[in-house]
Amino acid sequence: MSTLAIAHVTEREQFGAPLADLELVQEKIGWMVSYLFGVESMCYLTTGLDVNMSYAANLENATQPDAEKIKAAVKKVLYRE
Repeated sequence: MSTLAIAHVTEREQFGAPLADLELVQEKIGWMVSYLFGVESMCYLTTGLDVNMSYAANLENATQPDAEKIKAAVKKVLYRE
């Protein structure tokens, strides 16, 4: 998603220059990339995709993740300004 947005603002010209040269556009792209990183990290955390294989081989002995920690991580990402 961010790759498409970056490609668009690099190619699209407005006011005689690429949109990527405008400070407001740079700020918006930076915010979007950092927000998407946070959401992807939250997804990996909640789905367990960040678990290494030695741990994954012993899942029957594993404890459940702390739901409060997951909720806190979600709120930090989704409700920040």
